[in-house]
Amino acid sequence: MCHNQTSKKIDDDQRYIVHHKVPLTPKNIDDPYITCGWDNLMLLCIECHNKIHSKERRRMLFDDNGNLIGIDEPKNN
Repeated sequence: MCHNQTSKKIDDDQRYIVHHKVPLTPKNIDDPYITCGWDNLMLLCIECHNKIHSKERRRMLFDDNGNLIGIDEPKNN
């Protein structure tokens, strides 16, 4: 759960998104336990989901059909 500790809709503007605990990568994107397994999924409000991903500096790259084709990882300085 997110910081609200509830799955109830708080107001009309509250939105939720499913978060993957183990991040999706080109190597695991076809693994149903990673992509769809309940143990790897977490329901978060959009605010909490964005906080988690704002700490990451990587970009996901997709083709015109929405398929993951790569991840642009920043180089460590």
